[in-house]
Amino acid sequence: MIPFSIQGVDTDSGSECITNDLLTYGETKEITVTRGRTDRTNDQCYVEQNNGAVVRQLVSYDRFEGERAYRQLVELYRAIRLYVNFFQPSHKLKEKRLEGTTTRRSYLPAETPFTRLYAAKVLTQAAHQRLEDIFASLDPVRLLAQIGQLQDALWAQATLPGALPSAAVTVPFHLDPSTLALPEPPPLQRQKRPYHWKAPKKARYWRTRLDPLAIVWAGARRREPAPAMTGSNA
Repeated sequence: MIPFSIQGVDTDSGSECITNDLLTYGETKEITVTRGRTDRTNDQCYVEQNNGAVVRQLVSYDRFEGERAYRQLVELYRAIRLYVNFFQPSHKLKEKRLEGTTTRRSYLPAETPFTRLYAAKVLTQAAHQRLEDIFASLDPVRLLAQIGQLQDALWAQATLPGALPSAAVTVPFHLDPSTLALPEPPPLQRQKRPYHWKAPKKARYWRTRLDPLAIVWAGARRREPAPAMTGSNA
């Protein structure tokens, strides 16, 4: 739930967003509904950058199908939203100016979304107190460890070529840090999820250019080692 009132919604030009249902909802809730221009990704630049910095980094590019994968993705997002909003500071562009052919950018000090929202003074006292209580109950180390467990559970549901669907049960997210025990020792064998699945490369047996030492290599291998220098020859 968003802790402040929404004044407007700006979507892209996809058919899933331009619907009578969304327009009716905006009129009922007194929310302005607008859309970005076609082929202008900068109209939704803040959403697009989160797709890369949050979704693709933490969820990956895998394909997920079915209700079980959907439920596991929901559990992962429940943990990610807390980690990103409370513990991931980000820079916000303050100024951009053009100096000759060089673009100079300056940024505001890095802040988490929670501190930036509090500084905007749009929260009610009750909403701010509720967020403070959630922040005080979180342990970033345990939260990050639980995100790793939820990622593994989600990636087991990925639809891969030639792979059978996983029958694993949904791993829930627990807000209470006491329900999660840190792994001992840390799972060092766990690796970062690749962005794209790539076919294994075939062994390379050909050359793209001639070997410059091919002519003299056979003679160099047959050449006997030079005699060692003695003290009288030194």
